[in-house]
Amino acid sequence: MTEFKLHSFMSHYYQALDAGRIENVTQCFHPEGVWHRKGEALAGHDAIRTALSKRDTERQTAHIISNFYALQNDDGNWQARYYLMVYDKRAGQDMRLVTLLNCFDNFRQTEDGPRIIDKKSRRHFKTS
Repeated sequence: MTEFKLHSFMSHYYQALDAGRIENVTQCFHPEGVWHRKGEALAGHDAIRTALSKRDTERQTAHIISNFYALQNDDGNWQARYYLMVYDKRAGQDMRLVTLLNCFDNFRQTEDGPRIIDKKSRRHFKTS
């Protein structure tokens, strides 16, 4: 695994999220992975799939990664840190910047490639 591969992996992850490809997003997580999303810890594929199935299908999103870097931990896993700009658009409205997040993701290399084992973010700022 390299920093470049992790950046590419996360770019594909956010493209799948924006396109509503729930199964592709779910498969980016390790089976025991946890996504800390909207104040809830989604543990495992079923919890992630269920939460994503509740997303508003009329809402379009764009997630833009910036200032990405990744480091290998002593245990062989990897961590990535980056900013994430989140835009959304609803019918009859213009695209708007919703927030800028600081993201903290941890990965494990598997036979199928990198998988997210822990995904967290916090608001850097919220737009008005």
